[in-house]
Amino acid sequence: MLNKVLIPVFFTIIFTLFSCSSKQSIDVAENGDISCNMNIKITEMFMSYVDDLSEAMGVKKNTNAYFDVEQIEKSFASYDNVTLEKISTPTKDALNLRFTIKNDAKGISKATDGILTLSESSGNKKIKFIFDKNKYRIVSKKFLIEENPILSRLAPYPDEPFTEDEYLDTADYVFSEYSKDAVAIIKNCFVDIEINIKGKIVAAQGGKISGSKATFSIPVLKFLTLYDPISLEVEYR
Repeated sequence: MLNKVLIPVFFTIIFTLFSCSSKQSIDVAENGDISCNMNIKITEMFMSYVDDLSEAMGVKKNTNAYFDVEQIEKSFASYDNVTLEKISTPTKDALNLRFTIKNDAKGISKATDGILTLSESSGNKKIKFIFDKNKYRIVSKKFLIEENPILSRLAPYPDEPFTEDEYLDTADYVFSEYSKDAVAIIKNCFVDIEINIKGKIVAAQGGKISGSKATFSIPVLKFLTLYDPISLEVEYR
């Protein structure tokens, strides 16, 4: 995905782990179909890190883009009920894409390895995103993340998860030759998520409500450590 070194992984997870900023807009239709637009930009610090490791491993660098569009397309094609509608790399360090997830008899949960779920009770509907150590193990095993020398250094350690302070100490060491402000850069990286609902939102766990829209801002550091589960929930009717 990056420089053809990173293997394709489930949707947004690995993009999120190493992005400087990630903005996602999720539209939920009345029938539960989901449409997602993403804009991702990776840090100069991480680009330099990828370049150096790629050179050390003898991997040819893609000078036009850090994201491997062909590999990303293959990743999406491997999932049922998921369609990649549009993908582009407006600059070498940025990626824009749009995809849809069909909520048919198999359900959203199966299509997303349980990371996204839809439910209904007492007339209210609920969409929930959860990413924890167990979900990460599924992604890691499926796409051999631990066998990748670039990802394995920075990805979560589900069996012995770092605290946020421990992770920052490690990152400060790993990126010391690339930036004097590595810790500050990582602390200031966020995933911004906007969920738009056809209906009225009655609750948004961890987010802010504005009409039929719920917004969330999650530090990337939480994805990098997974010391605690990441859980977002929107209830609507």
